[in-house]
Amino acid sequence: MKKTGRNDKCPCGSEKKYKNCCLKKSSKTEVTKAIFPSVYQLITYKFFEEGHIDIDKELNKYENEIFNSISDLTKSSSDILKDYINYTEKLIKKIASEHSTYELLFWSRRLGPKNIFDIAELSVMLYREVQSLSFYKYGISEENIIIDETFSVFPKSIEAYNKLEYTVILEKLRNENLPESIYTVISDVIRIEILSFIYIKGTQSYRIANKGCEIVFDDINKLILPKINKDIGFLIDMYDERLSNTNLFSRTGSYLANTLNKENPYFCPLFQLNVDHKEKTKIINFKNEAYLKIFTKEDNIINIETNYLFGALNIDNIYNFLKLFEEEFYEYYSFSVIDFILFLGYLGQKIIIDSSQSLDSQCQILNRAYIIAKFNITTFSEDFDKTYPNLHKMIFKTEIDHKIDTIKILKRFLLEKDNKNDIDLWTRGPKRFLYQLSNDFMVVDYTGLTDIISFVVKEITSVDGDVGNRRAIYFEDSLNSEIESVYSKEKMWVCRNEITSGKLKKEIDASLIIGDVLFLIEAKAVNVSFGFDKGDKLAVTYRTNKMKSALKEINEKAEFIHKNKKNLNPKLPEGIRYLCPIVVSSNPEYIWSLEEELFISKELKFPRIMVIPDIAKLKGLDLTELKKKKWLINL
Repeated sequence: MKKTGRNDKCPCGSEKKYKNCCLKKSSKTEVTKAIFPSVYQLITYKFFEEGHIDIDKELNKYENEIFNSISDLTKSSSDILKDYINYTEKLIKKIASEHSTYELLFWSRRLGPKNIFDIAELSVMLYREVQSLSFYKYGISEENIIIDETFSVFPKSIEAYNKLEYTVILEKLRNENLPESIYTVISDVIRIEILSFIYIKGTQSYRIANKGCEIVFDDINKLILPKINKDIGFLIDMYDERLSNTNLFSRTGSYLANTLNKENPYFCPLFQLNVDHKEKTKIINFKNEAYLKIFTKEDNIINIETNYLFGALNIDNIYNFLKLFEEEFYEYYSFSVIDFILFLGYLGQKIIIDSSQSLDSQCQILNRAYIIAKFNITTFSEDFDKTYPNLHKMIFKTEIDHKIDTIKILKRFLLEKDNKNDIDLWTRGPKRFLYQLSNDFMVVDYTGLTDIISFVVKEITSVDGDVGNRRAIYFEDSLNSEIESVYSKEKMWVCRNEITSGKLKKEIDASLIIGDVLFLIEAKAVNVSFGFDKGDKLAVTYRTNKMKSALKEINEKAEFIHKNKKNLNPKLPEGIRYLCPIVVSSNPEYIWSLEEELFISKELKFPRIMVIPDIAKLKGLDLTELKKKKWLINL
């Protein structure tokens, strides 16, 4: 394509001069480069300009249909909601099964992640996740894809546009209608998004119902509405907000510290939906020939809006946790922890290699969060075979002493006909992130990778007994490492050790000194069950009882210290006048009541049952206010 001059018309179609439109400089240090809309973006612009789908109308239509499908409104709220959720999935299946998996994925990842229903960002992420999973579960085999001579893969419906010059495409889109097949598939992608939103609304109502909330079934407006009183509303909102404090291992009953090791350039890639494009993405300058054409001396930063935000997980920390369960891991998966870590490093390397090809390649990855690899399972395995010996040397600083069965690893995470139905939209798993498009091409969908790691960890560490003890010890060590990192070792009294008074003894998991207050910490590493994830009442009650028991236990330890303060071994630190017993859980917990004894601060939505990242927030506490709490022990 001919390079656009400063005084030429801007290729974006605005009719303005290029210098007055897309070529804009904000400063010498920060430059927003012209990233012209792709053919696919131009098609979606035209689709929405012409108003081919009325989202509110579709939403009302589906809500009415789903409500009318419920035959018995006298059943319990939970049973009615199960029917509501199941019928919604039937509608999703009906639409998705009319299209190929890749065609649905292709268009959904090219539609910006807009918060079209004005809900919490986390809920947008959840229903977009359900939408993608429905494509994999119910989409049909690939019959409508084109692979051109440059090995680009795209839906057959846009074949007419793909080889044309940019200006010709603009002219064609101005003067001609889109093919009916494009209107249909984009409309259906949006319909599945609407139904995925309804689906998540149903699952959230189910969770709320089992937390003591009344569900109203509005037969006139055909709506299911949670009737939330002020107190429960506060607790639910607080819980939803605190879910942002989850980390990769939270659901498994542990904790992943994600400080990257600068000495180890290998990582596990992480992609997060950038709802409403609220955050700008900084483009990485790979400083090769392709990038030096774009980055000049004054162009130190290029910021663009992308559908996904890119992050990296510390591969060393994932390894250090998994190696505690090497035997269990091998017994379950038939490949080793090291093999799995090398696979994660290989996937991170592929992202870097693909992104370094050009600015366009990097932008595509950031917008769709998947790559198309010119591989089938055999050639993918061969490429991994060539790479892993050097990866092992770089990550573990030694030569590898065994041959990896790379086919076995790849097949474990490959979506196939016989495992598609294993996908549960409600619990959003188990996931596969490799999808064979054709005999020679494969989709590597990075959006599912972190959940797969979490699922892998959970499968081998969720049992009790010796495995549960190892997991709990790792969590306690992580908690104490965080305290030492945020504060200092001098601010810690006893950690993972016993205190005694004569023949009596108590074990303290962790402690922290702030001013004249000693925080006594009970660590609770409880994995999140599938029942709790769905919101089943028995599972919610079970977890609540676990947390009540943990609070009772740490309160008793505080009373023990108070009663035996003169004869304690080790002695209390000098100057301590107050004891503040708290619980640190691996996962943000639903606080079941507004009782004062459950909160450090209601105003700050800061409960006594917290998570590891909350430890840093204790620094900013108003100790004068804290000392007014009746449950605090005054020595």
